[in-house]
Amino acid sequence: MSRRGSDVWNHFVAENQTSAKCKHCDATIRRHGNTTNLREHLIRRHSNVYQPTASTSAGCSSVTSFFQKKIDLSGGKAKEITAHIANVCVKDLRSFSIVKDTGFRNLIAHAWPTYQIPKRETIRQLVMLRHTAGIQTLKSELEKLKSDISITTDGWTSMAQDSYCTITVHFLREWEMTCKVLATRASLDRHTAVNLAAEVNNTMKEFGLEHRVFACIHDNAANVNLAGQMINGTKDRPIAFNIDCAAHSLNLSIGDAMKKGVDQPFENMVAAARRLVGHFKMSSLATNGLRTKVKEMLSSEHHGKGLIQDVST
Repeated sequence: MSRRGSDVWNHFVAENQTSAKCKHCDATIRRHGNTTNLREHLIRRHSNVYQPTASTSAGCSSVTSFFQKKIDLSGGKAKEITAHIANVCVKDLRSFSIVKDTGFRNLIAHAWPTYQIPKRETIRQLVMLRHTAGIQTLKSELEKLKSDISITTDGWTSMAQDSYCTITVHFLREWEMTCKVLATRASLDRHTAVNLAAEVNNTMKEFGLEHRVFACIHDNAANVNLAGQMINGTKDRPIAFNIDCAAHSLNLSIGDAMKKGVDQPFENMVAAARRLVGHFKMSSLATNGLRTKVKEMLSSEHHGKGLIQDVST
C-alpha cells in the first residue's frame, strides 16, 4: 500500500527514508520501504487508538493476531505474572480488589499488553494456597525441634474496631533465637480468661506443640494474667511458666511513679507536653513553622521527625 493510502501514516511522521516518529509516544521506528514495522508498533503499543481495517491488515494478519492474542492464563508466563500479583497482596497487605483498580490495570496493560488480568477470586485462591503451604512448612519445622518452646500472646483491636489475638512462638535453632507467628485470629467471644486460654491451647494443639510450652509471656491485664495460668505446659511441668511482659510492667511502674510523685511534678510536665504536642497536631500553620525551624537547625543530611503524642497502655 502506498504512503498516501496507508492509514498508518495518520499516527506517524516521516523523519527520513528509513525511519518515522510515532505521534503517540515519540518513539522512532525504522522502516524498510514499507509500513510493516510501523503497523506492528501501533498494534503492540497503541491498540487503544489503532485498529487495522480488513484492507490494511490483509498483508499482516498473522502479525496482528500474534500481538492481539491474550496470554493464556494457564501458560507459564501468565502463571508467573499472576503469582507476582498475589505476592503484592501478601507482602504489601493489598486488597484482592487491586485487580480492579484503574491504575493497576493501566500498569499491567502497559507492561504486558497481552496479559489478561485474572479475577479477584483467582488471587484470593492463590493467597490462601500460599497460606496453607506456609502453615505446613512451619509445622514441619516445629516437628523437628527437640527442645520446648516459649510463646507470647497479645490481644489488639483494629481501626475498624475488630478484636484479634496474635500468638507467636519462640525457640532456639542452632543457638539462634527464632520467632514465628502461629496465628492471628478474630476474637468473637468475650475476653474472659477461660476463652483466651482455650484459644492458645487449641492453637498449640493445631501445631503439635501441646505439652511443649515452657513459658507464656503476656501483658499485665487481669484476664490475660489468669489465662496464662491455664496454658498447658510441658510433660514435666503441666502448667507453663506465667510471665508478665517486662516492658509493659516497666511502663506501668513509671506511669504510677509519675502520678504519685510529690506535688505531681512529672504528671504536670507530661500534661504540659501533651498540650504542646496537641497544639501542633491541631494547627497546620504551627506544624509548617516547626518543620521550617527544624530544617534550619539540622544539617541537610538529617530530616526532622514529627511530634508523637504519648498513649497510655
